[in-house]
Amino acid sequence: MRKLKLVFFLMLISLNLFAQERAEQIRSILLDASAPQVLVTAHRGAWRFGPENSILSIEKAIEIGVDIIEIDIRKTADGHLVLMHDETVNRTTDGKGSIDAMTLEQLKNLRLKDHNNNFTDEKIPTLEDALVVAKGRILINLDKAETYYEDVLPLLKKTGTTRQIIMKGDRQINETVEYMAGLDKDIIYMPIVKLGGSGWRNMKKIVQLCEKSRCKVIELVYPSIWRSKLKKEQLVRLKELGVRIWYNTLWDSISGGYSDPKGSDGASVYDHHIDNFAGILQTDTPVILIDYLRSKNLKF
Repeated sequence: MRKLKLVFFLMLISLNLFAQERAEQIRSILLDASAPQVLVTAHRGAWRFGPENSILSIEKAIEIGVDIIEIDIRKTADGHLVLMHDETVNRTTDGKGSIDAMTLEQLKNLRLKDHNNNFTDEKIPTLEDALVVAKGRILINLDKAETYYEDVLPLLKKTGTTRQIIMKGDRQINETVEYMAGLDKDIIYMPIVKLGGSGWRNMKKIVQLCEKSRCKVIELVYPSIWRSKLKKEQLVRLKELGVRIWYNTLWDSISGGYSDPKGSDGASVYDHHIDNFAGILQTDTPVILIDYLRSKNLKF
């Protein structure tokens, strides 16, 4: 019996160490732009398997092999950070009201809806809840986190998840440099570059920023009208600088018209982004993307 208990205990330790190693492995790949793997980000968690921004959606994302989860945060009336995309709970729960006008206790009494609009037993999680579940297992893109950074950082320190965090923003270049300098050194910050109009001038500035800063990943957002105007020389320069490029495949309006496949074949969508030096792809169809990347030996 003692031997069985010892074996079980050692197995638990091994599984925990493996989980801890996985997040660090993903981070190492993200920070190495020369690595061939394309990382997969699940938008609002794997929301086809559980309500968006729920603990279940995070667990499912980890289970299917996602590398990064994108989650959204809001602040309650009594100062707690919770996971929610919208300003209100109207669309995603069985309640109504603004997050910033409700207490955590009130929010905890609500039930989350799944993507078919069915009520579930899932509750609105706090950011701390999510961090504890994700610790060591996956990287986390915190959307809408800039506003709450002073509240977020203590939770990252408390849960030991600082090295798993990616934050992003579309500040002006000079503001980006200043903001990055004030972040915890372990947090990865991702500037967002919106192409179109002055977009390519901004792109040139981003290249300059990455030449003199610790910028390791950028998000490129562009409408379909700009898809033929991606300037390969600038993309090549970013790769030379060790910068990974993040594309969204969520909607045509932000992906050059190459968005998540409606069926089971995403080859033309994913090939377009990979041909344009995609290092990270954010998706609402992570299973399709993961299967495709594995078929090309591009999945960690």
